[in-house]
Amino acid sequence: MRKKSLLIFLLLLLFCNIIYAQQRKITGKVTDESNQALTGVSVKIKGTNIGVPTNVNGIYSLTAKSGDVVVFSFLGFQTKQITIKDSQVYNVTLKNASNTLDDAVVIGYQTIKRKNITTAISSVDSKDIAPTTTSNVANSLQGKVPGLQVIQGGGGPGSSPKLLVRGFATITGASNPLIVVDGVVTSFGGLNDINPSDIDKIDVLKDAASTAIYGSRGGEGVILITTKRGDGKVKINFNGTSGINHLEKPNLAGTDEFVNFYKKIYANNNQTLPLNGSSTSQNTDWWDAVIRNSKTNNYNLSASGSSKGLSFYGSIGYFNQTSNFNAPRNTGDYQKITSRFNIDYEISKVFKIGVNLAPRYENYGNGPGASLFNVLYIAPNVAPYKSLDQTTADVNAYAATNPSWSFTAYNSDYSQYTFSPFNNIGSPLAGMARNFGNT
Repeated sequence: MRKKSLLIFLLLLLFCNIIYAQQRKITGKVTDESNQALTGVSVKIKGTNIGVPTNVNGIYSLTAKSGDVVVFSFLGFQTKQITIKDSQVYNVTLKNASNTLDDAVVIGYQTIKRKNITTAISSVDSKDIAPTTTSNVANSLQGKVPGLQVIQGGGGPGSSPKLLVRGFATITGASNPLIVVDGVVTSFGGLNDINPSDIDKIDVLKDAASTAIYGSRGGEGVILITTKRGDGKVKINFNGTSGINHLEKPNLAGTDEFVNFYKKIYANNNQTLPLNGSSTSQNTDWWDAVIRNSKTNNYNLSASGSSKGLSFYGSIGYFNQTSNFNAPRNTGDYQKITSRFNIDYEISKVFKIGVNLAPRYENYGNGPGASLFNVLYIAPNVAPYKSLDQTTADVNAYAATNPSWSFTAYNSDYSQYTFSPFNNIGSPLAGMARNFGNT
C-alpha cells in the first residue's frame, strides 16, 4: 500500500513538472527601426487578457508557453506577432505605420496628406463604424475621436445624441458642430438620416485653423462625412446585426419595507397611515410588469462598381428598435428604411458630374405613455388593477388630508388603474394601456 501511494505521488510530481516546464518566462527588448527603445508597447498573448507594457528601456517580461502567439502593438507603428518556440529571449523591431501619413484628408475645398496637416483633425474609417448597431452616426463616434463628447438624448428608440467638439460655448447650450455630407452642409438632425453602413470616412475638424473656411458656422467644430463611392469590379455586400439592450433592475423596496417606512413617518407625526384601499399583502413588482429587453435589428444591402469613367454605389437598409417599455401595440418602437444612390461620371480629368440621392422613411411610434420615474416610485403594495366593486378606501377622508387627491369615489374605469391611492403616483401600466395611438 505504501509503495502504491509513493508511486502515485511520484507520477503527480512528474505531471506537475511537465506542466511547469511548458510555462516559462520570456523577455526581450522592443525598438523602432532606428534601434531606439519604445516605452509603453503593449505585449499581449493573443486570445487572452494576459499582457504587459514595456518599461522605459523597452524591456518586457512575460510568462508564456510554446505555441503561444504574442502580439506587439504601439500607436503609430505596425502591429507585429511572434510565435513562442524554444528560446526565452525575443527582441522585436516595430516598423513605422507610414501608410497613415499618406491618407488623404478633406479640409474645405482642398485635399491634403495627413503628414502635411498641422491642425487638430481626427479621422474615423468605415471599418471602425461598421461593427456598431445604431440608427445614428453620432453613436458610432463614441470613444473613437479624442475630445469628442457624445451626450445621449432621451434614450428612447431613434433618439439623437448631442455632439460636443469644443464643449458648451453658450448659456443656452446650442453648441452643435457643423455637419457637412459629401461637401453639402446639412442640419445636425440630418445625422439620423444617414445609414452608418454608407459612410466611408468621417473627419472631425477641431481647431480654428482647420475650420476657418467655414466661417462662424464652424465655430463649434466641423464634422465632414464622406459616403462610399463605386470603385473597381461590381461588388454586392449584405450584412445584418441584432442586439439586445438590457436595463439593470435596481434594488427596490418590497411591500413590508415600504409600508413600515411610511408607518414610521406617520408615527413620528402622531398620525395613522391611511392605506386608502391598498393592501399590505399585495407585493407588485412594477419593474418586471413594465420593463423588458429592447431588441435591435439592422440589415443592409449594397452594390458598387465602376467602368469607363462611370461609377455607382447603391444601398438600402432597414433598422428597427423596440422600446424598453412593455407597451401594447408596439407603441414607442422605432423603424427606419434608408437608401442611397451615388452616381459619378468623369467627363475629363478636370470635369466630373454626379448625382447623390438619399431617400428614407422613418416611423416613430407614440411614446409608450409610461415614465421610468413612476416605475421606481409607485407603491409596491398596490395591485396593477382593481375593479370598481373592490373600492374599500375612504376617498373623501383622504381628500381632506391631501388636497392633491383627485379621485371622486372611483367613478371611472381607470380610477384605481390610473393612480396609486397610497402615494398618488401614476400607474405606468395605465399610461401604456391608455396610449391608443400607434404613430
